[in-house]
Amino acid sequence: MKPASDGAICAGLKRPVAELRGSLMAHPETPQDVGEAGTRVVLLTEAGCR
Repeated sequence: MKPASDGAICAGLKRPVAELRGSLMAHPETPQDVGEAGTRVVLLTEAGCR
């Protein structure tokens, strides 16, 4: 299996991370531990993929 480039990984994560962000914002009743973990994923992905 050939490793993917950073650009390909970021491109592949763009849509699911945007959907995760939207879901977290739309559902403030999400349990805190799940919301915090999801928020970390969104922030780290968006910071690393520009």
